[in-house]
Amino acid sequence: MTFTIRPAVITDINGIARVHVESWQTTYAHLLPSDYLHGLSIEERADMWRGIFSSFATRSHHIVAESSTGEIVGFASYGPERDGNIVYYSELYVIYLLENFQRQGIGRALVRHALRDLVADKYHNMMVWVLEQNPAVEFYKTMGGVLVEERKITIDNMPLNEYAYGFDDLAGLLKKDDG
Repeated sequence: MTFTIRPAVITDINGIARVHVESWQTTYAHLLPSDYLHGLSIEERADMWRGIFSSFATRSHHIVAESSTGEIVGFASYGPERDGNIVYYSELYVIYLLENFQRQGIGRALVRHALRDLVADKYHNMMVWVLEQNPAVEFYKTMGGVLVEERKITIDNMPLNEYAYGFDDLAGLLKKDDG
């Protein structure tokens, strides 16, 4: 499967919203109530992403993975750390892929692109928050992420654990991954 990683543009928002909703529905099917997941709205996510694009355009990056047919199959968003962490200065906010496109190197390519942008923006480290039972936990560990923080969150009245994985040397990680 061939794909392209490129900066997202405003016309990608509907594709991003679709990936966001569909990936939640598959990734969290074992974790969140099906009524909640089936109630997620692509239109509402598109509105959310329009707001994100307009408010953070100068500080964060948004990239998409596009198939050879022009379909948005994944995306990532990243930039300055949002909660005032005193150790990690940048953050991978989100990364989502449609289920049929997982385990094909697209997630790794999205992260590699993010790392390059963050290093170019003079960041040397990064963190990412992930739900405890998300299979992506293993992805982040394999890439060298170290558990650095945890917190409790609530989604649809369900208490959940969320873990932060830290990456201390983005340039070194890029070198290692490219090598």
